[in-house]
Amino acid sequence: MEDVLVQASRRELVVSISTVNWGEMVYVIGRKMSDIDALHWVGRLDSVPVDVVPVDRLLANQAAIFKRRGGISYADCFAAALGYVRNAPVLTGDREFQKVAPEVDIEWLPQRSRA
Repeated sequence: MEDVLVQASRRELVVSISTVNWGEMVYVIGRKMSDIDALHWVGRLDSVPVDVVPVDRLLANQAAIFKRRGGISYADCFAAALGYVRNAPVLTGDREFQKVAPEVDIEWLPQRSRA
């Protein structure tokens, strides 16, 4: 993922994230550290050109369609929906995304060990 952010910094590619997934990122980091640390770390992403996409009806409808099919978290459905509506790959290591892989281009990140 670090390589992707470096490429985005160089404007070699566009990185997008839904507001739902941005909030999930704050939540996950805050769970491991603290709320203040989480906001600090995600604030550092302000130096990288990341397109934070508001959730509109189109995105919400597609996320709901993916969620209804089951096997994937609601927040992950928004990431999948963003990839689907923008016809863009979703970068993830989360195997839940196999459920949407027939319709969404998934680029699999290497699995990190959970020590």
